[in-house]
Amino acid sequence: MYFIEGYIVAFDTTDVAGGSYSFVSGCRTTGVAGIEIGTEFKDVLEEAAMMTADFNVSVSGNNFIITVIGIAGKTIDWNCYLTYRFVS
Repeated sequence: MYFIEGYIVAFDTTDVAGGSYSFVSGCRTTGVAGIEIGTEFKDVLEEAAMMTADFNVSVSGNNFIITVIGIAGKTIDWNCYLTYRFVS
């Protein structure tokens, strides 16, 4: 069982705008397949130019995946910092 905490920052170099996001997620694994128990998106702080940027959290196989969603015609630099706690 994993408790995952994540922080994501994004900087739109095209419009000089930014966004900050945070989430917590609970996941369990059998060692072969992971299961996302739930995710809470806690903070979404973004400037108007970043309103359509987003991210998703998912599990595929035994992998925890963060997918960022950019904005057409914009160059966005992303950074993600994750920490986790584990108990077996």
